[in-house]
Amino acid sequence: MGSIKIEKGELIVDNSTITIIDDAKRQNNLLFFSSIIWTVFGTISVLRYLEEGDEFLLWTGLFIGGTHFCFAVYYMFLNSNASIIRKEDIISVKRKSGLKNEYIAIKLSNGRVRKITQLMGNTEGILAAIK
Repeated sequence: MGSIKIEKGELIVDNSTITIIDDAKRQNNLLFFSSIIWTVFGTISVLRYLEEGDEFLLWTGLFIGGTHFCFAVYYMFLNSNASIIRKEDIISVKRKSGLKNEYIAIKLSNGRVRKITQLMGNTEGILAAIK
């Protein structure tokens, strides 16, 4: 059918597949490993609490470690990096916004979500092409 430029890549749509060329895999890997590092930091903070007895270490360690552990689980099991998506695997396509960015969330039949970011204001054209 055609291709649509996004800020750092391209979206190629044909009759049966959607090919997404972007740096989502690198971004997700960086976020995953960052979350793992913060989870380790939180765990070390809780272990320091066991030695020193300072409750600040306990609560900050639990908050930081627990929050980033949830992020790591999200990036590992609920987020998709797929660059080629078959159209029959798509359950829904929605335009969403988070903080300052607008993105398209493609929910897949395996329960994961593939996000397309850095759209350059072309969300309507991308939504029409995908559907």
